[in-house]
Amino acid sequence: HYNTKVQRELLQHIEETGGEGQLLVCDGFEELNKQEITQCSLFLDIIHGKVLPNCSVIVTSRPYASQMLQQMSRITHHVEIVGFTKEQIKECIRRNITDKPK
Repeated sequence: HYNTKVQRELLQHIEETGGEGQLLVCDGFEELNKQEITQCSLFLDIIHGKVLPNCSVIVTSRPYASQMLQQMSRITHHVEIVGFTKEQIKECIRRNITDKPK
């Protein structure tokens, strides 16, 4: 169970400092549709630096949704992490999932 006094004090500190020294991670941006994004004014205000302007923000997304993120004004870096190819997936499964007892 969370201590609400501690939560209030933490949120007050973050607000007073504008988020300086804080890292906010928003995972799964691609799971939101355009309507949900535009309706979430707090998310947009943080992304555009209107709220917590000194906070660092990391937003994760699948490649197909990254173009919308790149159009947002506060985005300063774009990093693409490439996953496994189909052949690499097969090889990983072959090496690690066997019927052999260990």
